Order: sequence, then C-alpha cells, then structure tokens
Amino acid sequence: GEFQPNGVRWIVECASYAGVTRFLSSRTFVDEERHVVHEIREREPSVEVQQDLQRQRRQLRRGRGTLRDDLPPRAPSTLPRKNIADFNGKPLIVWSIETALNSAVFSRVVVSTDDEEIAEISRKSGAETPFVREAALADDFATTADVLKDALSKLPMHEHACCLYPTAPMITAANLQEADAKIGETGADCVLSVTAYDFHPLRAFSKSEDNTLAFHWPEHELTRSQDLPEMLHDAGAFYFFNVKALLKTGKLIGQNTIGIELPRNQAVDIDTQEDFELARTLHKLNQEGRQ
Repeated sequence: GEFQPNGVRWIVECASYAGVTRFLSSRTFVDEERHVVHEIREREPSVEVQQDLQRQRRQLRRGRGTLRDDLPPRAPSTLPRKNIADFNGKPLIVWSIETALNSAVFSRVVVSTDDEEIAEISRKSGAETPFVREAALADDFATTADVLKDALSKLPMHEHACCLYPTAPMITAANLQEADAKIGETGADCVLSVTAYDFHPLRAFSKSEDNTLAFHWPEHELTRSQDLPEMLHDAGAFYFFNVKALLKTGKLIGQNTIGIELPRNQAVDIDTQEDFELARTLHKLNQEGRQ
C-alpha cells in the first residue's frame, strides 16, 4: 500500500521468546482473579468466560494446573510454540497481525521467523515474510534488538519502525495509533508500552541463604505506599523506535524514551501456562467490553 507520511514500518518479533519476563506470584494471581470477578459482575460475560474463571480457581487450589496438549512442556519459564497456540479461536500471533493491519499506521506488516508454520499462518493473516530469520537469532538467548537489526538489514530503510510482539493480543489499534503519533510529535528515540507494578518494588524483600527475609531498601520500610515515587515497567507489548538510533546504539530503550501507559488488564506477559489462561480470560472480557 501507500507509505505513511512518517515512514513507519512494522515488524512482528516472534518465535524466540525474547522480551521482558514477568512472573505472577500466587498472591498476585489471586488479586487479579478478584479484580476479574468484579468486572464480570458489571459486564455480564458469556458462559464460556465464567467457565474459564471456574477452571482457574480449581487450578489455583491444586497449585499450578497442567499444560494443555497444544502447549507441551519444555521448561518452567516458557510455553513452546505459544506464538501459534489457539488463543480464543485464533493462533496467538494472528491477533497482533490483525491489530497492526487494522491500525492503518504501517506501510508493511512483516513477520521475522525461522519457522515455516509460523510464516504460513502469518501470510494467511495478511503479513509478509520476505526473509527467514537466521538460526543464530532463533534461540532463547537472542535479544530483541539483535533480531530487529537483522530484519532491518534486509528491508528498505525508514525513519521509524515498530516491534510488536506476537504475545500481545490485548493491544488495540488505538494503542498503536497513539504511539505512532507520539513518536512523530516528540522526536523520541523510542515509545514503548509500560504499566504499573502490581506491588511497589521499593517495598521488596531480599532472601538470604538461610531463607530469612529483609527489606531490600530498608529506608522505605515505614514509607507509605502513596508516598513512594511512581514506578512503571516495560509491558512487553510494543516498541516504536527511531531506526538510526537503534542501529547506532544497539539498544531499543535509551535516555530519549517515552511510555504509553497501559491498564493492567492489557499488560499480561504470556510466559507460563498460568499467564496464558489469565490472558485468555482478560482478553475475552476486554473484547466483550468493546462490543
């Protein structure tokens, strides 16, 4: 199609499980569940959503739950082939591809992968796969910046590009449009999705070798939560970036970085089966809330 005025190109980062990892503790998971239940009462969700929540409660009481057949176990911190696992009726990556296309922000939607099945699903969903990702960049140790630099070397040069993870089904076209406008207006080197911590990190504990706990920042032991500075973390969803800045520094996030803050119901890092089930339920609620 026609190139957009600011020359933004979009790249889906996929297949390597690279990105920010956030684990949900049992307490956090319970808190999120209670929040979802509150939303259910207001939105009157479908029977399917209610059944999902009941299944999550049963799994939580048992401890962790089990992996589904289409997500066979590999390591505790990853879900193999999660990018194409069924997520509310579509392969997970398709939600990101369709959102990017529907945003009308990008001149091209390109998927970087070394996996032919992922590539075929991506093409059927409207994305391009003009190259195969190099094997050296297709493991769990490749950084997002390395993958992007490789992709950029194989595509025409533009002022800006965007990395949208395939594990970001909560992201909307409006989120991408806001970030696109922000990088064009501000001249930032990077505009990324951020969200608030579930619990303030300055109140964190450190655990010693004998398993005793102590405040990691003891100066905040008696500080009220409302008096602590606001702190955010990378939501692990998307990064709009200045191409020259990335190629020069090798980093996505530098000093000239701006955040687009997401509500917590849009910021679930899908890394464990627990994350996957929670994301599916929140996604259904978000979809119903927009209807």
